[in-house]
Amino acid sequence: MVLEETYIKEKIDPDFDADVTLGEDEYYVMGDNRGNSYDSRKFGPVRKGHIIGRVWIRGWPLSKAGIVKSGDYGLQE
Repeated sequence: MVLEETYIKEKIDPDFDADVTLGEDEYYVMGDNRGNSYDSRKFGPVRKGHIIGRVWIRGWPLSKAGIVKSGDYGLQE
């Protein structure tokens, strides 16, 4: 399926094969810089155990917008 995005001048590489089959604990991650993102289009799927997300600011709902206290992720910085 091709998404019509008439507002974008730069098109993605037409040689990119978008047919991907993921395992049960795999994710296909994509950056938002289209052709310049180093993402699953380059290195393949990512296992769930390798994904860590950290929230540091919340923008919505506006009544709760602000800095979010960091949780303990058990990681060294």
